[in-house]
Order: sequence, then structure tokens, then C-alpha cells
Amino acid sequence: MWGRPLPVLETARLLLRVPGPKDARRVLAYVVENREHLAPWEPERAEAYFTLPFWKAELRNARRESRSGTALRLVLLQRADPEGAVAGIVNLRHVIRGALFGAILSYSLDGRLTGRGL
Repeated sequence: MWGRPLPVLETARLLLRVPGPKDARRVLAYVVENREHLAPWEPERAEAYFTLPFWKAELRNARRESRSGTALRLVLLQRADPEGAVAGIVNLRHVIRGALFGAILSYSLDGRLTGRGL
């Protein structure tokens, strides 16, 4: 639904793209490293959330949802180092089309990058 290939958005400092299972280690590192930083805004997470098998399956599912147009998950990567650490995550979930076009937006940013206008 979003078109083929999956979207890549670019800003002056960031690349936003749909992650896949090959990105699971980087996404896992992001959620583990930011666990305490994000805790006040996130629901309580089961320990499985902080495992590689969870993220491989989650990102496979996210890619399917992106292709079907029902959701869109993007990882934020710094343009200066696109193969480096995940800088943040953006989610559009529960996409509704019709008379009402809407979605639920959530996002997070690495605690070390806050306050930089990303």
C-alpha cells in the first residue's frame, strides 16, 4: 500500500526507513540501551521484549504490515552513520482509511540524542 519499494525518508541529518529482521540486533541494542530513559513513557514490558528472537519476529511482522498499509514502523538512522546505532523509532499504527484517515503515532529517541532538534 505504501508503494514498492518500502519508503525511505530523508532529512538533513536522518534517514527513516522500514527495518527488517536483519536490523533486529540494532533495534534490540536501542531498546536495551534506552530502557531506563524510555520507561516513564512506555508500558511495562515483558522480558521477552528485550530479546533477539522477539525483535526478529517483530520486525518481520512490521515489514508485512508496512507492505499491507495497516501500519508503518520506521527506524531513525543518522545520515552521517547509516550503518551505526538506531537513533529512534517512529510507529504509525491502526491506520484507518475512508471518510476518516488517521493513525496512532508513537515515537522514541535515543536518550543521548535528545535536545538536538532531530
